[in-house]
Amino acid sequence: MQIQEIINKVLATANSAFFYTPPIYGKSDSYLFLKPKEIVTIKSVRNLDEKLNRIDDLIADGFVGYSLMNYEAGYLFEKTLNKFLPKRENLIQFFFYEKKNVQLIKTTGIDFEEFEKYKIKNFKLNTSKSKFQKSIKKIKSYIEEGDTYQVNFTVKGKFDFEGSYAGLFSNLVFNQSAQYVAAINNNGKIIVSLSPEMFFEVKGRKIISKPMKGTARRGIDHLSDESIKYELERSEKNRAENVMIVDLIRNDLGRISEYGSVKLKIFLMLKNMSLFIKWLVRLNRY
Repeated sequence: MQIQEIINKVLATANSAFFYTPPIYGKSDSYLFLKPKEIVTIKSVRNLDEKLNRIDDLIADGFVGYSLMNYEAGYLFEKTLNKFLPKRENLIQFFFYEKKNVQLIKTTGIDFEEFEKYKIKNFKLNTSKSKFQKSIKKIKSYIEEGDTYQVNFTVKGKFDFEGSYAGLFSNLVFNQSAQYVAAINNNGKIIVSLSPEMFFEVKGRKIISKPMKGTARRGIDHLSDESIKYELERSEKNRAENVMIVDLIRNDLGRISEYGSVKLKIFLMLKNMSLFIKWLVRLNRY
């Protein structure tokens, strides 16, 4: 099957999605979701428990699907943070499909031979250098005062796009080597996502999380790669980031686990990506 054919199906079908796993990662199956049976949308704390129960019921009934969650969805579950909830925004969406509308595609059978053309023009960040520096200074002051120990500070890049979405998708796949790749049509809003990081995986009563912290650009050859790895391994900052994320995820898993069942199986393992070298941590909850 041509990748263009798959991406065009997603573009033409509202609330559809394609989840791709590159063949370099063991079990390389990909999935095409078309025509959901039901969509559960959460915008506020109103009827939150009822909707979460509905999600559980649909899973128990054998429906399969995926979810989209905004960062701000976290405010739903902390009463003191409810006041920060944005208004009229889809914070959580669950898309459920009958199994007949989910197509399993062997990744090795997907043809990427033709890269269709596209253009990205007028790329701009949504902040200036001075505003960025002020924000970083403010974050550092919060950390020094003990108000927080991590801030996920991001900026947005805006640009004009023309040409083939399939061409863009293919180019990103071959330049990133990310294990978790998706193209999603969220009611006409197109999302392309590539991530090397597994947030969590559930196998029976076991939950596995593999967060990543600490990044360095790849070298030009094996020798320079090894030198960069050496520096990354001895980086106090990157080690501190990994200790912090381990504590954070261990705490989160502990809230839904039996006492003493969260285990740190691997701590600080380097992983090569196409463009970067990253630290990988693995935690298990039994």
